[in-house]
Amino acid sequence: MTRPLRSVLLTLLVLGVGASLAVGAGPAGAATSGQVHPSVEDPSVFQPVEVGPNTTRSLTLDTVEESAITAGSVSVTDAMQAESGAVEAILDSHAVQNRLAANDPDRERVLREALDRNADRVEELAHREQVARDRYRTSEIGPETYLSTVGQVNQEANALENTLRTYEALAEDHPALQDRVAAQQTDTLRYTGPVAGEIGTAVTGGDPTGDIFVSVGENGVALSAIRDGTYNREVMRTDARDDAVGGVDLDAAQSRIAELYPWAWENKGDVSINTVGQDVFRFQLSHGHGVLNSLLDTSSGNVYREVQEKSLSSLPVMSGPSTTVNNSTLQMSEPRPGSPLRVQVVNQTGVSEPATIQVEGSPIGTADESPVWLLTPPTSFNVTAETGTETLELGVQPE
Repeated sequence: MTRPLRSVLLTLLVLGVGASLAVGAGPAGAATSGQVHPSVEDPSVFQPVEVGPNTTRSLTLDTVEESAITAGSVSVTDAMQAESGAVEAILDSHAVQNRLAANDPDRERVLREALDRNADRVEELAHREQVARDRYRTSEIGPETYLSTVGQVNQEANALENTLRTYEALAEDHPALQDRVAAQQTDTLRYTGPVAGEIGTAVTGGDPTGDIFVSVGENGVALSAIRDGTYNREVMRTDARDDAVGGVDLDAAQSRIAELYPWAWENKGDVSINTVGQDVFRFQLSHGHGVLNSLLDTSSGNVYREVQEKSLSSLPVMSGPSTTVNNSTLQMSEPRPGSPLRVQVVNQTGVSEPATIQVEGSPIGTADESPVWLLTPPTSFNVTAETGTETLELGVQPE
């Protein structure tokens, strides 16, 4: 085995609930012990919050300044820019490999300069997303334009991750350079995920996406979507990390994740834990409702990237508003912006009735034996259900 690849320095699989992990190894000079504590004055703004009964918490934005339900579609300009950025990184990587294959006498310098260029690309991605987010949250652009940038950044981040894997292998004999590779990986990972990936594919020429809920604030973005019976949500907080290096104390990191996501930790199935760099842990926990992925900065004690996948068929929900006409009741779950909303019509005994459901006049499905699910809009909306004999209408105000 080569020198530890930082992104897979530690991969552990835990089967069953309550199993414990322990490790005493880490990068030279980086291992620490003790607890992981938030280093910010008000750690509560980074605490994942309860979103329903008996399910995992979710990372949120402390302030939402703009939100909408929209879709991603092809953008010639963004497709060209994403392709240009990806090709530039790939060609640079190939040039580096060719120089090293030709036995360049200063291998370390070649790799160091390549990582300098790659670092500039990562920084430019972050800047581009931040500028677009600032323009969206101040109403200079609409959500569709912002999503185009999100998709473009996602595609370039994927290309940079592939390049970093190449540099990671080439830097096998240079620990300091491997640390730099890993540090860049902790940044590119924040732009990847199932929703961002779907947007990236659409923006660069794939099929348009379905509905996507997007919310932004000064310090982050949240994206969510419902696809094939699964609710996907991903959140990035740009203010959750600090400049210190916290080390790779596994026990402390596990304790912190258990503190942040108590239900998920107590009900965990398989657990995969990877180190990414000198002070970031990537946790993947399966549980009864789906999978939780989180990136934990051990120095700040905060999760700065969270991706959740939840099966709608097993997701518990709180009861929300309802209305009854004769023997038919239109009922829905608690409406929280961007969260999955369950809508169904039942008879007086609680049995589902076939009904055509519309939101703001647009059909969203037919509820037969199972409920209809949709993303909760950010503002008030009207729901109409047509049964064979009744029309039920309900005005809804998201909480």
